[in-house]
Amino acid sequence: MLTIQIYPKNKGFFLKLAEFGKECQIISTANGFEPVIYGSVAYLFYTKDASIEVNDIDFLVPEAALDVLAGEFTRQGLKYETTTYHSLKVFKNGVKISFDSIEHYLHGISELAYTVKIEGENFKVLNPESLKKVYKQGAENIPFKKDAYSYKLKRLSELP
Repeated sequence: MLTIQIYPKNKGFFLKLAEFGKECQIISTANGFEPVIYGSVAYLFYTKDASIEVNDIDFLVPEAALDVLAGEFTRQGLKYETTTYHSLKVFKNGVKISFDSIEHYLHGISELAYTVKIEGENFKVLNPESLKKVYKQGAENIPFKKDAYSYKLKRLSELP
């Protein structure tokens, strides 16, 4: 079992995120969808770059899960918002978890994930090669995130 044994610069906030991430994963799994972490948490896991701040947890789920999860979040009394870019964002106690469409964000990219223990809970984390492809696509298609994604892509590309 792989374990995240490093924390980002904002460790206290990250611990709050991890706790809410566990709750969201349970809700998603109970509704038949196993979420896969990608984004900054996956980047942190692979690079061990403790200088970054992790401001949310990004989960990949099937597009069909978004409406189901929105209904479940309503039943649970959680605040959420849908987006125009195939995502659902859920909020609690100042933290945010994003659920993104795997068909949209990983179009043509392998979904292979590893099981990783984060704060005592098992999560699926996208493999590093696929994560690099996601950051490459993001750098090419999201101008205001180009620099951040290019930096993360460079760091991931330096891994053995």
